[in-house]
Amino acid sequence: MTFKKIIALSSVFVLLSSSFPLQAATTQTNDEALNTIFQLLDEELAKWEQDSIYKYANNDKELETAIATIYAMGITKFNTRETFMADQAIRRDEAATMFYRFVTSKQLSTSTVNTDCDFPDLSEAHSDLIQVVKDSCKAGLFYGAYGMFLPTSPITNAQAITVMARILDGKKDESVGHRADNYYDVMARMGVMTSLAMKDKRNYGVNIVRGDIAIMLYRVNNELGG
Repeated sequence: MTFKKIIALSSVFVLLSSSFPLQAATTQTNDEALNTIFQLLDEELAKWEQDSIYKYANNDKELETAIATIYAMGITKFNTRETFMADQAIRRDEAATMFYRFVTSKQLSTSTVNTDCDFPDLSEAHSDLIQVVKDSCKAGLFYGAYGMFLPTSPITNAQAITVMARILDGKKDESVGHRADNYYDVMARMGVMTSLAMKDKRNYGVNIVRGDIAIMLYRVNNELGG
């Protein structure tokens, strides 16, 4: 069992203990009963995790406005929740493109300049995004891992927080605590994470959804004067 499952066990088990399937499990052998319990636990934990990720959807109006705004800014070519795929995770090459287009749209300068941005796995990126991925690296927004960019991998809440804060306030010390903590403080001071999954540090490692990216960019845009 993972540590995350252990943390959730206390609240999930209360629900399971009152369910008919768990009661029925007591008539099985010890091994069968244990397997049934953990199967039910996995199912309920999956539901709990899903619910914890999509809290932002309570404000559909803001999401629609956010998508329309970043579409008008040239950050995305999709202008509806459905075509933008707001509930889906976002690839690193796509996220790099959105963040870099935000920088250029707002005519922001970045304090870091990288030159080593010819990652060997860029052929896995969308072909029309390869150059902007390199540009996002050169601007110090995105870095690789072990010499690779990992363009098809999703980005997490912590990574999105880090990139956005680098845009706003430059690179911070990443050696103390979680590497995203100092960037989190920048975002918290701006107050742009309210109602988003990224506000909870326990969601650092959770893949950010595209809708949260849109809302974050929209809110930061407003803070910078629209």
